[in-house]
Amino acid sequence: MNRIRQLASDKSGPNGSPHTLLCIHRDPARLSLLEENGYEFVTATNGYDGLQLFMSRCVDAIVLEYPLGVSNGSIITTEIKQVRPKLPVVILTMRTCPMPF
Repeated sequence: MNRIRQLASDKSGPNGSPHTLLCIHRDPARLSLLEENGYEFVTATNGYDGLQLFMSRCVDAIVLEYPLGVSNGSIITTEIKQVRPKLPVVILTMRTCPMPF
């Protein structure tokens, strides 16, 4: 949580460029508030495309929707954490459920 709070308060990286957020969401336009607040924003509408972007781009944090059709947010997060265990990941869901990440 501390890393996410740090990203929220400091919107630029060490070289002065905006932090890059990978947003994996079926309707990424719903997350446009992040872009409007100065973050660089790359999007994917499904877990497979999100993992491809994660492997090909340097991102500072990930925001993803829990229900992603064929996959879900916890499966995608597990894959991401195997590669970068300390990367902040925020999972969005409409229902209340415990998230182990």
